[in-house]
Amino acid sequence: MEQPNAPTGSFRWDRAAFFAKLQADFAQAKAAGRSETRLLVAQELEAARASLEEMLELQHQRRIDHLRLADLREKVFDLGPAVVAFPDDAPSYLALAEEVRVAARIVANAEDKRALYTTLYGLRVAVEEVLIAMPEEASKAFEVWTHTAPPESSNSGVPSAIVNGVYIRSGDMLLSRGGAPTSALIARGSDFPGNFSHVALVHVDAQSHAVSVVEAHIERGIAVSAAPEYLGDGKLRILALRLREDHPALAKNRMLPHEVATAALKEAKERHVAYDFGMKFADPEKKFCSEVVWAPYNDRGVDLWHVRSTMSDAGVMSWLGSLGVDSFETLAPADLEYDLQLVPCAEWRTQHSLRQDHIDNAVIDGLLWRADRGLMLAAPWWKWPFAGVAKAYSWLLNRFGKIGPVPEGMSATVALRVSDLMVRFTIAKMRLTLAVEAFELREGRFPPVWDLFEMSKIAVESDR
Repeated sequence: MEQPNAPTGSFRWDRAAFFAKLQADFAQAKAAGRSETRLLVAQELEAARASLEEMLELQHQRRIDHLRLADLREKVFDLGPAVVAFPDDAPSYLALAEEVRVAARIVANAEDKRALYTTLYGLRVAVEEVLIAMPEEASKAFEVWTHTAPPESSNSGVPSAIVNGVYIRSGDMLLSRGGAPTSALIARGSDFPGNFSHVALVHVDAQSHAVSVVEAHIERGIAVSAAPEYLGDGKLRILALRLREDHPALAKNRMLPHEVATAALKEAKERHVAYDFGMKFADPEKKFCSEVVWAPYNDRGVDLWHVRSTMSDAGVMSWLGSLGVDSFETLAPADLEYDLQLVPCAEWRTQHSLRQDHIDNAVIDGLLWRADRGLMLAAPWWKWPFAGVAKAYSWLLNRFGKIGPVPEGMSATVALRVSDLMVRFTIAKMRLTLAVEAFELREGRFPPVWDLFEMSKIAVESDR
């Protein structure tokens, strides 16, 4: 398949007036009271669902209605403040938003990444604002969101297993987000900022149904872990993706995903593959996380990341370049969510982890805002001898298959810059967290993403 050109320039919402309107709508809903607001929400939900059904019927007739999709997206956005004000109808709202996201994958133009991102990422933000606003006990019902039917409902024959309450097939992809500053930087540091920083490939044994996860770690390159180990390392969120049932490659070979996973597992067990800090996805000698998924699928004729990821902002390129990245058209983990060859299977998140995710995003967004204005990651000369010793010690440990303080393939200078990022991130996050607590005391709610970003700009400015 011919690869479309990546879109040029970074995405900007540029909707300050719309965000102000949402703030005003929230205040109006609060003033109107629970009964009146819930009646309005019920009416709007019914109208939106009717519009969604009409759009899907048109699609069934092969008449694509992009304008209706955009209108539906705006309706979901507009309903958000009322549901945040009184989350009684949150389950119906969340169901509608997810149905619109699913419909967008059918109706959207695969070549128009900006429109697709606006819908899929925008509705993700709307859903998460509601999840964060819900009473904690009520939010627990949505910690695992299943998007697809169990595998026994199809004739795929691909080995499957239950992972954390959800059927997962061999060849599925797991997008995730860690809690480290570098995880937030990877998730946000592209032209289409997202919520995921890592991707791994699932292998399910055909006989034992044992689940293995193949992934590339910064510290040790490609490695294999069991499902409990993968799930238990402090991830903030996980999204499972699967090749569409109607994908042309599956029409030729239903077992292709399992063959992909088997090939990846075999490579991980047979040779040491170092981590690719340069993010050159076509280099087979080293691999970063996205390559673990892309390479074996690409070898079998499935070119994932339908539109390549790009990084064009000066600050992003400066920071990532100083950390060893030298390919700014690549495969960002978060962008896999917008590949229309895939469908979501399930998602795991908690209210607490979503709050942390949003705060981490805001901190990095604020730091990158400063990077665009000239802030550099530092590697002070007086720390070079200490970093050199740490690198030499790590090199020695690597020779014996162990992990040192400086990852294999990372220079001592880059390690110092990573350390500087961690310090700046930690200080700014501490300040932003205090600001968030003050906002919650004053407003009685967690700040929305646009307020978080403005608060973050103040937090990161304070370390001058």
